[in-house]
Amino acid sequence: MGDSLYVVGGWGADGEDVLRYDVKDERWVECAPMPSPRSSFAMCTLGECLYVAGGITDTAHGVADCLRYDVQSDTWTAMAPMQVGRRGCNACAVGGKMYVVGGFGAGGVTGATECFDPATGQWTRLADMPTPRVWACSFVLDGSMYVAGGWNGSAVSDVHRYDVASDTWSTVSDLPVAMRYGAACTVNRNVNAFDVMM
Repeated sequence: MGDSLYVVGGWGADGEDVLRYDVKDERWVECAPMPSPRSSFAMCTLGECLYVAGGITDTAHGVADCLRYDVQSDTWTAMAPMQVGRRGCNACAVGGKMYVVGGFGAGGVTGATECFDPATGQWTRLADMPTPRVWACSFVLDGSMYVAGGWNGSAVSDVHRYDVASDTWSTVSDLPVAMRYGAACTVNRNVNAFDVMM
């Protein structure tokens, strides 16, 4: 975000820690910690804020909590919870709203899709992803959200595109290999996907 890289939460005793790396000054800065430790959550940026949704806490696996971190005031605020508690989900920012999809909840692997509108502070349940999955990678391209790979009993290779305007999912070309625990980004309209466990 801007000239800074944020590292938030994680597994273990330091799961509430937040660190900011200042690219210009080449140094790490400690920020206000999250209200409670958590890992395996979804996160994205909207404006000058980071949003964290779902995840694993010290008391529950697959929570519905949503938190907002204001980078200017260095403060955390609890937002309205999602309708579906989950962990290992994905989040993308499209059109000033946060979309959270997939994950593992009380009923197992889910394709649940929800949208958070910061203007109203409310969540809206949307069309489910065709193939439920957890530990996928996601990215935004040309105003649409894409979810690739993941796990649903085994690693999967299919890629789904979500059109935010029509609330519809479609299937696009598969990844060359099935992958889970991945990450993806776009650079000059090229999609780069990385995996740590195929």
